[in-house]
Amino acid sequence: MNDIEIHSVRHAFSITDITDYVMAAAGDNAEFSCFVDANPIKEDSIKWERSGFDMAARTISTNVSNAMYLLVKNVSAADSGLFDCVVNNGIGSEVKNSSYLLVRGIIISNFDRWNLYMQLYVRM
Repeated sequence: MNDIEIHSVRHAFSITDITDYVMAAAGDNAEFSCFVDANPIKEDSIKWERSGFDMAARTISTNVSNAMYLLVKNVSAADSGLFDCVVNNGIGSEVKNSSYLLVRGIIISNFDRWNLYMQLYVRM
């Protein structure tokens, strides 16, 4: 019999799919997803973050294999903006990509529309 040895190739993260944007009405919950490819994937390798936002009180993050899901609870107009999926397994550099939450019922100026366009489409 031949002995077969299986080797796992370690490689840095790449984000393979992410929610581009979520539109939600005030009071609703907003759901995001971020899918990654990497080896190894540890439980704390993928996270969602947003500067100045109380992630601990306002969100629920769920890690399932190669995906991190984010639920933002009871959204309001003030919650509109970018949420970042940040991944790092210690191999290579940290990788970050953003999703946009737009809460319906708020007035969007032409300047805000342009910023939203730039954040969503120019990053590609």
